[in-house]
Amino acid sequence: TERQRAEEALRHTHARTEKLLSSITSILIWVDPSGRIAHWNSIAEATLGITATAVVNQPLATCGIQWDSAAVLAGITECRGADRPIRLDDVRFRRADGEQGYLGFTLVPVRAEREDALEVLLFGAEITERKRAEAMLRRQTALTRLLQTVAVAANQASTLEEAMTVCVGQVCASTSWPMGQVYLTSITGELTLTTIRH
Repeated sequence: TERQRAEEALRHTHARTEKLLSSITSILIWVDPSGRIAHWNSIAEATLGITATAVVNQPLATCGIQWDSAAVLAGITECRGADRPIRLDDVRFRRADGEQGYLGFTLVPVRAEREDALEVLLFGAEITERKRAEAMLRRQTALTRLLQTVAVAANQASTLEEAMTVCVGQVCASTSWPMGQVYLTSITGELTLTTIRH
């Protein structure tokens, strides 16, 4: 009958949609217009350490996800208000191993069945390692700059004391130390305090 064909077509469409959603290799969280979680994929489970059964149909704001809820909820509000995708980076969260990590999301508004209501898809990934690599690169760049500055200052100095004074000042400026003291090492490795300080 016509009704059976329509039901079969609906089941087929539903199965294809579920297959499509499960094949996404990013965190996928679907939030309905009322703020409840409508979909929570396996990547979200693995990354956030919470099963879909624990959060689906629960309000996103109060379902116990250990992340910066205020940032996520503000992002959803902004996404709905602008009615366009927005990027939400550096969302702090508690990883499954208990350590702090960072998530990055793209929030996409989706028209709900009611034209005046917007659902929001959160596509995301853990970006903790990228953040660590960026921080390491910044530290390495700062150290390289410091070494270059110290090398130039040492080459331009007319005495050892002048070179050490400039160098300790540059090290303190680079590391935000309020003061520094120069020690010299002997051949045996013993430290000798000098009068050079910053």
